[in-house]
Amino acid sequence: MNATGATLVFSVPLAAVGLVGVYRDGIGIGLFSLALTLPAGAFAFWFGARRVRHKWYSALISGVIAFAIASETLHVLSPVLSPWRLLLAIEVAIAAFGFLLGRMPLFPEVIQKAPSEHPQQENLLYAWVMAICTLIGIPPLGLAALSLQRLLLQPADSVLFGPTEIGLLMFLVPIILIGLVLSMMAAWPLTNWIRRALRMPHVAHPLPPAAWARLTAWAQSVNWRLAGGIAGVILITVGAKGLGSYFYVTEEGVSLRPPVEFSMRHYEWKDVTTVSVRYRQSLAERKSRFRYLLKMSDGYEVDLTLALQRPTAKLRAAPAARFAESIPSLLNRVPSIRYEFDVSQDALASLGESHGVVLSNALREQILAHGGTLQ
Repeated sequence: MNATGATLVFSVPLAAVGLVGVYRDGIGIGLFSLALTLPAGAFAFWFGARRVRHKWYSALISGVIAFAIASETLHVLSPVLSPWRLLLAIEVAIAAFGFLLGRMPLFPEVIQKAPSEHPQQENLLYAWVMAICTLIGIPPLGLAALSLQRLLLQPADSVLFGPTEIGLLMFLVPIILIGLVLSMMAAWPLTNWIRRALRMPHVAHPLPPAAWARLTAWAQSVNWRLAGGIAGVILITVGAKGLGSYFYVTEEGVSLRPPVEFSMRHYEWKDVTTVSVRYRQSLAERKSRFRYLLKMSDGYEVDLTLALQRPTAKLRAAPAARFAESIPSLLNRVPSIRYEFDVSQDALASLGESHGVVLSNALREQILAHGGTLQ
């Protein structure tokens, strides 16, 4: 199948999801989902597939994988990034993986390469093993870092504890880079084991001979002790500052440490000027984007929902229950606080599924008590 035909098959899952979005969420959301994923993914896939040939089911599975990656990007980054930055992240993710999936077929039909470049195609197994190791290895590292932060820094009398938005991004960057390096180190012996088990031809290096020779020559010209030391200091500094940036809630108020400051900021409840609750269905998933922002008198904003981030609904239930029992009653101590609600009924029902009915009921009562409406 040529590149154009493979791209059309690749686009079928993306178009199907867009049509489902039209039926479920309305024509506006459905068309926006199509415009967000289809052009970037399809063009990048076509650009990567120009010199290779996909079987039809290879292109179809690639489309499913590309959409799954875009959806997971939306799910992971929606609590952290603003909407426009989130759209950019989705575009970059689906374009990058669309190109890789087009360039490296899951089930190649005919590889149009010169005989001297056959080892490069054989080493596609290494690329896929490394990708799988990366997807499997990085999430546990991130969860371990969050658990370590709570274990070392959470005060005993705190009701809620979580990272700040910028701090979360700062310590995720070194975790992702370290995860990539570890994945590359683990993927090569695992690839050799798979080759031996499947009786495939032995490959001496992860890259083609010419590329490996150039890489080796470049590596020998670099002072790795100096470069590694500088990179290590930068990564450790960024990661440590990010890990040390957190907030916690007590009966007296909210305390936080911004990533660029060495001292804590302490706010009493009377320092809260505005409570902004945003809860709408996200662009491409059933799951909703939940933001519960406290705006302080000095203009600083704290997103309390970062304290609810856990990998499973069972683990989210405990902090969500503490949130529901404490935050509304603590805010009610200050009658002058202004409330801004942008909450949909469907999203509130989704909150009950993902965080427990205790939190959704408490949020519903708070909205109605302060003159808000469920749209």
